[in-house]
Amino acid sequence: MVFKKTFFLFLVLIALAGYYYLFERGFKGGKREAEQLEKTPELKRVFNLPREDISDIRISRGSSEHIHYQKNSRGWQMVEPQVIQGDAAALDAFLDDIENISDIETVNENPLSLTEFGLDNPSLTIAVKTRGHIPSKNLFIGNDHPTHTALYAKTSDSPRVFMVGSLVRWIIDKEFDNIEHKRGPFFKTGG
Repeated sequence: MVFKKTFFLFLVLIALAGYYYLFERGFKGGKREAEQLEKTPELKRVFNLPREDISDIRISRGSSEHIHYQKNSRGWQMVEPQVIQGDAAALDAFLDDIENISDIETVNENPLSLTEFGLDNPSLTIAVKTRGHIPSKNLFIGNDHPTHTALYAKTSDSPRVFMVGSLVRWIIDKEFDNIEHKRGPFFKTGG
């Protein structure tokens, strides 16, 4: 009889401890985590532009390879290296990639030389033009960071050098590869 009573009280103790841990302590812990997330700085998007205002995107790899997209009344059109009307739904993914390029960390606010960052002669340039009163912006991509997880970059409107994720190079290379192999949003055979 004593064993049953002790066992019952032990189960009640476990239930109360579980309640306390899950609801009381867990709620406060969740609140603390939310407060910490609010204090964490958000990554700054390089192209912080409303998508509906973007009218022109020009991508350059080195000085000889270019892809030029323009928005017209029928949607997006490639105008260089070929003139092809694009599939708007497919191009949305590329626009998402461009919009999500983020400034990870400032490297130098006002460098004396851009050579050490590979920005004196950028390997990639993304030029985004807008219509209306919003200024256009160019993003210049230079050398890889020594960790190979980021690339040095700067914009046309500031001398500041910062880092962007190395995925940017893959996104741009993919666009050039799509054209070379005639696949992607501007080719009906798609790949």
